[in-house]
Amino acid sequence: MLTGVESHGIDVSFLAITVLIFSIGAILAYFLQRVHLPTFLAFILTGMILGPDALNLVKIDEIRTMAQVGIIFLLFVVGLDLSVDKLRQLRYQAPLAGVLQLAFTTLILTVSLHYLASLPWQLAFMLGSILSLSSTAIVLKSLEEHREIDTDHGRLILGILIIQDLSIIPLMALVPYLSRPVTPDIAVNLAMVLLKALCFGGLAVAVSLKLVPAFLDRLASTNRKEVFTLALVCIGLGMALLTHSLGLSYEAGAFVAGLSLSRSLFCRQVIADSKAFRDVFITLFFVSMGLLFDIHFLLRHALLVTCVTGLLILLKGLAAYGSVKILRFPHRTSMWAAMSLFQVGEFSFVLLGRTLDTVGRVSSWQQALSFWSPAVIDAIILSMFLTPLVLRWFHRMTAPYFQTWRREGYPQEQSGLTSEFAGLPSKVVIAGFGPTGRNLASALESTGIAYSVIEMNLKTVRKLKGKGIPCVYGDVSRPEVLEEAGVSDSGILAVTFPDTRTAEAAIQQAKLLNPGIHCMVRSRYRVDVDRLYKLGVDSVIYEEFETSVSFIFHVMRQLDCPILETDRLISMVRESENSIFQEPVSGEHPVFGRFSLLEGSKIEWIEIQPDCPLVGKTLREAEIRARTGVNVIAVVSAVDKSQVAAEPDLVLHARDVLVGVGSLDQLHALENMLYG
Repeated sequence: MLTGVESHGIDVSFLAITVLIFSIGAILAYFLQRVHLPTFLAFILTGMILGPDALNLVKIDEIRTMAQVGIIFLLFVVGLDLSVDKLRQLRYQAPLAGVLQLAFTTLILTVSLHYLASLPWQLAFMLGSILSLSSTAIVLKSLEEHREIDTDHGRLILGILIIQDLSIIPLMALVPYLSRPVTPDIAVNLAMVLLKALCFGGLAVAVSLKLVPAFLDRLASTNRKEVFTLALVCIGLGMALLTHSLGLSYEAGAFVAGLSLSRSLFCRQVIADSKAFRDVFITLFFVSMGLLFDIHFLLRHALLVTCVTGLLILLKGLAAYGSVKILRFPHRTSMWAAMSLFQVGEFSFVLLGRTLDTVGRVSSWQQALSFWSPAVIDAIILSMFLTPLVLRWFHRMTAPYFQTWRREGYPQEQSGLTSEFAGLPSKVVIAGFGPTGRNLASALESTGIAYSVIEMNLKTVRKLKGKGIPCVYGDVSRPEVLEEAGVSDSGILAVTFPDTRTAEAAIQQAKLLNPGIHCMVRSRYRVDVDRLYKLGVDSVIYEEFETSVSFIFHVMRQLDCPILETDRLISMVRESENSIFQEPVSGEHPVFGRFSLLEGSKIEWIEIQPDCPLVGKTLREAEIRARTGVNVIAVVSAVDKSQVAAEPDLVLHARDVLVGVGSLDQLHALENMLYG
């Protein structure tokens, strides 16, 4: 065991333990990620390696407090992800299937624990309820990995998991009453606790919908991210303390706090800002799970643990299958539910720890608990390890038939619990809605191209949402914000503000979420351009260069330089600049097509000479489209250099410039027509 040494007020023992945990956890996470297994399994393995039954370097008491903070953060984020809107979108089948799954599983496990393990009914019921919960983290990770969140079985399983998450609060309220005899007074007290929990949850949500958003508005207007983040931590932990003072659990308060903030504009940013805290503390929570794994018990009673694990998986799988099948879902959907929900979840450890602490003081139960608790804990962890492997195998088995299966249950258009942007034909994500972002959005709207916006200005976000424009409040460098904006399904990410540091982080995250996305970034200084290209940016809008191009255009116009000559100068400068900044430029330079519009078509400006036969004719009389196939989309007047619409009755004059669209052959035909 590592010994504690005090040095200048720092507990060296705790520091050494922390470094050891994260070092081994990081190494194991790297190897598990290479074989496509969830990284949290690495932290459970870390606890098993460092725990009392292996190297005996870390004890549960040394990280218990931080592990508890981790589960508080985890429940806070679960509440954020849940949201009232998602609950409303659930069709009745998912909640009903969730209730049936909990009821069937609890009933089957309670009876099994009472008769097979000789546990008292009260304890058997509580353990049955705890073991009926499944792992939201494992199942969602697998569904996301195989892109099955929005399938029939994905939405149904997600709905069942939500019902399980909601059941945590009443189960926590039951724990203190397990060791007491069932009397009318106990029943009244329990009813009062449940009523208190319900009233507190409703009051917290009501207050949060009014007071918390106003408070966060003030913080967001300061544009100080660190202040905003600390305030969120205080809200989550403060709500946990408040619920504990009312006789409820810390975890229930964190869950309610997250749920109450889930409808806020700040939801995605809250999740993003709390991620760093959450990851650190949750890591320790999973390590604490590994510390509880009794390797010696497993070796001594391998057959027993195997039987308990197998029986647990079988009973939970059958209960999940039956609860879905009874609602007349197809066999394949029921099988997906069985394969996804057979394991025991991470929240079960929280409830199990509280239950063992409460009932461990009952002398008549101590002997049974001392034998069965390590068997149950080992079985739980083994079931969690088996889940990713079983789901991957089942996905491979069903993948060849997946495309031919007839979709049943939910209609196609029901998006269930997906992002508010799911299903939108979003092609462009605009980061920043300043003048550049607004102009880009206007251009996209005029061409019918869908887009979403990421913006940190709260007034702008509310204004866009009021117009029905998809918009996310948050930092574009955060993956949660990018996902909510639909980067995974978009073709272009345009970062329109000149903060290159934030843009770099945003591009790296966007490329991870969608390797094929085309990323465009705005840069003020030339020194940043090369670095941005090396980081994977596809197009850099260099402000100083674009300003120089604008100067060339306006100076040449002021000097009455022919527009074609001005166009030639700008094209020459642009090609020269592109070659300097590594932007790919074609080696061929055709006569037409300095401005590409569509593949196979070009836009070209062609000047009408004084001796041209079209001088004095209208566009209708010129019959340009009928004779050459070129569409004249505009005419630049020789008098004032203004661009006018190509109306049929527009009279053509010498030195007017026709703006035409067509193929190279069609444009050559127009040139021959004009110049003979």
